[in-house]
Amino acid sequence: MYEEEETLSLESLFLLDGLVSYLGALVQAHAPSARWEIARHRVKRYHLNNHPCLVSGKGEDHNFLPGLPSAHAHGILNNVRASPDDAIAKYARALIDNLNRGDNPFEEDVADDEPLVEVEDLGDDEVRGRELEVSLREDIVFEHNRVVGRMIKALKQEDGITRLIREDREVLLVATSSWSTNQLHEWVVDYLEENARD
Repeated sequence: MYEEEETLSLESLFLLDGLVSYLGALVQAHAPSARWEIARHRVKRYHLNNHPCLVSGKGEDHNFLPGLPSAHAHGILNNVRASPDDAIAKYARALIDNLNRGDNPFEEDVADDEPLVEVEDLGDDEVRGRELEVSLREDIVFEHNRVVGRMIKALKQEDGITRLIREDREVLLVATSSWSTNQLHEWVVDYLEENARD
C-alpha cells in the first residue's frame, strides 16, 4: 500500500512565490554581477533546461531559486525532513558568495592573456564575396552581450559589409566586398573599447 503524498495548498504556493521573489531581489542586490538567463545544456534531459536561473561569470553554474525553498516546503509537509530556521538565510549567503566569485573561484583569470578580438580570412566565396571570421573574447560576450548585439547591428550598416551571421555567442561570419582583416579588426576593437567600458 502506497502513502499518498501531500501537496502544497494554494496559500502555501503564494507564500512560496513571495519568498522566492524576495530571495531573488535580495541575491541580486548583494551580487551585482549576477544576471538572469534561461538555462541551456547540451544534455537534453538536463533538469534545469529552459528554466530561468541566476548565473554569473561564464554562466555555467545555474542557480534555480525555487529549488531549495520548494524542496524544504515539500519535505516538511510530508515529514521527510526538518528545515532549520536559518536554512534559507544560509542558502542565500552561500549563493551570493558563489555568484560574486563567478564560475571558477579558484582558477586564475586568463582573460587578459587572450586577445579581445581575432579576425581570420576564410577566403573568397563566389556568391558572398570575401568571408572573414571574427572571434570575440568570451568574457566580453558574457559581460557585454547587449553591446555585442548593438555592434552587430551597426556593423551590418557599414558600406562594404554584404552579410553578417552570428554563428554562436563568440563567433561572427562577415561577408565583405572590400574590407580587409585589419580594417574589420580595428573597427570591432574600437567599437568595443568605446561601448563596453565598465
